[in-house]
Amino acid sequence: MPVSARGSAARFFDTLVLVTRLTPPMLSRRADLKGLHGVVNFQLTGAGGGSWHCRFVDGCVVFGRKTRPDSRATLRLPAEEFLRLLAEETTLWSLTATGRLKVDGDGSAPMVLGFLSSQFRRIQDADGLNGMFGRWYANRVLGTTQRSIR
Repeated sequence: MPVSARGSAARFFDTLVLVTRLTPPMLSRRADLKGLHGVVNFQLTGAGGGSWHCRFVDGCVVFGRKTRPDSRATLRLPAEEFLRLLAEETTLWSLTATGRLKVDGDGSAPMVLGFLSSQFRRIQDADGLNGMFGRWYANRVLGTTQRSIR
């Protein structure tokens, strides 16, 4: 799914902030996140960018606006490149290798971006209403108008 100029990384993260506030902790618990602890900051530059953080505690994930000083790492990249990562137009490896993704702190923190992009793709592939919502959400984030209902 290509990225449009109307795409918005802020829309992606602000939705995660809202969802993790409204979802009980047990529902946001993920087995594949066990063992992750601490805070990772995201600073996305350019149009549609902003600052957010992601806090991990025993497999639970909570997103918030703004960065936190107690983070184990800060990931910096252009908002447009983040959207291209979500749309599978670039890879985490190429962002790192070309210096478009800058990491301050824990060098393993970029795996959080990999997790977010894989989950973004996963919700689009779901069947039924979950998939319909996932594809609608992807269109809103990427600024596209594709209609694909299964």
